[in-house]
Amino acid sequence: MARPLPILAESIPYSLDEVLSKIRETIERATDPFPTSMPDYELYMKVREWGQNPQYCAVIQGVLKARLGLPFPYNHKAVMLLQALPISSHIALLDQLKPLTSDETPKDLITHLATEIHSNAAAEKSKGEQQAGAKDTQWKWDVWCEHYGKPDSDWQPLPTGPEPEWGLWAIYPVDRDTWWALPKEGEDEK
Repeated sequence: MARPLPILAESIPYSLDEVLSKIRETIERATDPFPTSMPDYELYMKVREWGQNPQYCAVIQGVLKARLGLPFPYNHKAVMLLQALPISSHIALLDQLKPLTSDETPKDLITHLATEIHSNAAAEKSKGEQQAGAKDTQWKWDVWCEHYGKPDSDWQPLPTGPEPEWGLWAIYPVDRDTWWALPKEGEDEK
């Protein structure tokens, strides 16, 4: 008796290269040179879903990076699709977004979107740099403790003190503004 063929619960997935090439082809078709066609909501949501996968996001980001350097309608369609990607992927596109931004109040939708994406990406970049600086400081502290030993009492450096408080001078209260002011003639000293 012949053995029956196994029933697969899911279809056999494409190889990764085929999937990436289909994503690249879809994004290139969505950012075509025809001004009458614009990315629709279905494609926008698909790009948003693909943006969660780092490999897919890198392919999309590569196509959009090339399209942002081109004239209308390529760059407008690229900005529209760029909204669907995570903010962390916008950091690599700061230089390409800069020509599309405006310092004054934007007059059209694409300039407004490009300005918002650029400002959010710049904020994300500075936040990442601060976190990297904090990690570097922690690493320096850990290396110091490895070489010279950690203090027994977990001593931390003293915090910088607050501004001096202006209070009593001898027995009289003196506030900050009158500390250096000379008393006016006729005023009795307290």
